[in-house]
Amino acid sequence: MRTEKPQKRLVHMEQYLQTLGKKSALYSSAAAIAGAGSVLLLVAVLLSWFSFQDGMNEIARFFLSLANGAVAASGCAVLWAAFRVFKRAKQIETVAPITKYTAHQLPASETLVRASERPVTAQQAELLRPVLQGHATPPEQLLRAAEENGQSV
Repeated sequence: MRTEKPQKRLVHMEQYLQTLGKKSALYSSAAAIAGAGSVLLLVAVLLSWFSFQDGMNEIARFFLSLANGAVAASGCAVLWAAFRVFKRAKQIETVAPITKYTAHQLPASETLVRASERPVTAQQAELLRPVLQGHATPPEQLLRAAEENGQSV
């Protein structure tokens, strides 16, 4: 059974970079925390191995076992915290920046003016139309295509 990926929401470049930075910071933090938890569990295993060595009296073995339990419990707690941070990073919505290649995917309500297929010279006598067809715009608010020194404005 295949699940389709949700379509990425289009956002401006600043919001895209902020989201990307937040996500990567959380993933990096989760990896560092998981590394610390793994080191703590490794230390707990080593303490456990030392507690079974010959020649150690019972009191030292008892305190070593207590330390072993504390290190193992804190290692598990740190790994759990890393899992929570990883889960939080995964819940951040995936976004994509608005570019000239993705702008056509924006809904009409979020688009101010759409590009025309006709060249600028053919548009000089015609007003640009608003996106909503049923909406009447006063003539003084409409834009005209113009050229200055051979460049379109």
